[in-house]
Amino acid sequence: MEYRTIKVWMSTYQKLRLLAALTGETMLAALDRLVMRELEARQKEQRGDSQIRRTED
Repeated sequence: MEYRTIKVWMSTYQKLRLLAALTGETMLAALDRLVMRELEARQKEQRGDSQIRRTED
């Protein structure tokens, strides 16, 4: 897998570091899990919105 350096706010970094320590994950794994969860939620929301629009038509 490829890596890319990103900038985060210091407060976000500290929260991510704490979360990783609490879950036993690496910071990278915790960040990836959170991003995937958010992406899946948005995609599910999009699918739901499009189904509602089709039903209303």
